[in-house]
Amino acid sequence: MVMVEAAGLEGCIRQEFEKLREFLRVEEQAVLDAVAQETRQKKLLADEKMKQLIEETEVLAHEIKRLHMELKEDDVSFLMKHKHRKCQ
Repeated sequence: MVMVEAAGLEGCIRQEFEKLREFLRVEEQAVLDAVAQETRQKKLLADEKMKQLIEETEVLAHEIKRLHMELKEDDVSFLMKHKHRKCQ
């Protein structure tokens, strides 16, 4: 009788631990999936920001080239073109 009870108890313990292991596997996968999703979102945001910065850099480079060309003109022409421009 004691052996039967011990065997039954051992079986129950094994079943409970297997349930716990399965629960932990499911939880682990859920956490890993969440991390992967967050990583993808952050990469997309970083890519969008990089694209925006590249565009802004190109605009600034174009403006610098334009101003450089204007600076090559004589001072009077330059001042006439920019007399209404205000410093920001």
